[in-house]
Amino acid sequence: AVELVEHSKDHSTYALKALSKGFVVKSGMQKSVMSEKNVQLMCDSSFVIKVFETFNSPEQLYFLLELALGGELYATYHKKGLFGKELHAKFYVAGVVIAFDH
Repeated sequence: AVELVEHSKDHSTYALKALSKGFVVKSGMQKSVMSEKNVQLMCDSSFVIKVFETFNSPEQLYFLLELALGGELYATYHKKGLFGKELHAKFYVAGVVIAFDH
């Protein structure tokens, strides 16, 4: 789950992504989650969501992320019925290519 959070002092807004440790272990996703964390911490690109910090509690893993309103591309594609639309696919593929080139 991802929720909008606000810094109590400077009122900056962030996305806080929470992952259940039990779900991660049950799904065998430990290596994937660690890779996600490490890759995002290494990236310094305007095309990749920035991770500011990671935290954990006894039951959850947390990623404090740069806020990117609009949601996930998959959800947007599904909600707007864009699957199979060549023009939209070209646009997003071009963005990915530019990101890799960056």
